[in-house]
This record gives sequence, C-alpha cells and structure tokens, in this order.
Amino acid sequence: LFRCKFNKKTMINLDKFDAYDTGEYKIFTNPSVVEKDLQILVGILQGVKSDSVINDVEYSGLLDWISTRRDYENKKPYSQIIQLLREALSDKVLTKDEIYNIIWFCNQYVERTNYFDELTAGIQKLTGILKGISIDEKVNEQELIYLDNWLEENDYLKSTYPYDEVYNLTTKIINDKLVTKEEQEEFLRFANAITGEHKKESNRAIVDTLKTGFFQIDPDIKIQENIFCITGVSK
Repeated sequence: LFRCKFNKKTMINLDKFDAYDTGEYKIFTNPSVVEKDLQILVGILQGVKSDSVINDVEYSGLLDWISTRRDYENKKPYSQIIQLLREALSDKVLTKDEIYNIIWFCNQYVERTNYFDELTAGIQKLTGILKGISIDEKVNEQELIYLDNWLEENDYLKSTYPYDEVYNLTTKIINDKLVTKEEQEEFLRFANAITGEHKKESNRAIVDTLKTGFFQIDPDIKIQENIFCITGVSK
C-alpha cells in the first residue's frame, strides 16, 4: 500500500482514463466472454423484436454490436454470428425469421459450452432484453408486456438482482395499461443504468438512479460485514 498526497496545485490528466482500455485483449477471448456476449445479443434481439417493429435506431444499435467486435470477427463463433447479422441487415430490414435464425445459432453455441450456470445466463439475457428495449430511448406498452411475460416465464431468477427490481417496475407501469412520459423516463433511466448505456447522463445521475432504484417492495438489503469484488471497465 502507498499513500499519495495532493495539494491544490496538483494537476491530473484525466483524459487517459477514458482510453486506458482499448479492448485489444478481446482477440484472445475465453469461453466466458464469448458466452456472455452471445447471451446478451440474444436478449438484445428479443428486446428489439418485442414490439414487432425494428426502427432505424435499433438497426444502428445492431450495427454497433458488429462494429465493436470487428477486431476479432475472424474468431469463431463471432465470424458466423457477424456474417449472419450482416446478411440479415444488408437490405436494412430485419425480419422475425432472421432474428430467430440468429438466436438459434447463438443458443446452439451456448448450449454446447454451458460455461455459466442458469442464473448467470438468465441475468445476462435479461440485461440484453433491457438493452434491446431501451436502445432507441423509447419504451411502449407492447415491449413492456413482452418483458413482463418473459419475467413470468423465467421466475427462477427471483431474488437475483436485478430481476425483482425489473419485475416490480414493469408491473407497476403496465397495471393501468398506460405508459406515461414519467414512467417511460423512469424505466429508461433504470434500464440504462443496468446495461451501462448511460452516455448522455453523468456518473452522478447513474449513481443516483441505482441508489434509489430499488423497486422491490420492502427489499432486504444487507451490506455490513460483506466483501464486494467490483470488476469490469468503470468510469
């Protein structure tokens, strides 16, 4: 351990922290990274097709998924997945059959590797669905009904964060069969905080969302005398 002392004149160049991790190591991705990527992609595709409409923003979001994996698309299974996506998006129309075909291919790989347990895989897929629904910064009743049905069908995820929060938030919104502007903003804030899609918001806004975003009824939150391991790229 070491201690650093800073005075008021100390200047730190914070720009380097924004680009410290270029992701170059991902060309050596191991099964855990690949499977997580595919589970989230499946969720994104399910979320995108949940209202039976694929708009330009959602289309661009899928192109971004391809773009961020361009450096290692020669590595299987990325090569096959990216090829399927590119072929499906080539006419700027993504049909349900094309989506099902891509999801089927992803599931074949995941079922063969089974790197993650059922709970982890389910939460990864839920994260993808939230990203797919919120990718165009809009949410409608049809998308929320799809999400609500998915949550009901996958209730084995109960008590696994953020399932309960998403379930209670979704149920609260669709109870009156009307998605108000305030409810839409609330859902998107929470979804973006969970999926990491918070480019338009400050870190403070995201922290505040997560801090007040426990939508469970009477949640049991215990922190004392627990050890936490925080991983991944964080601003």
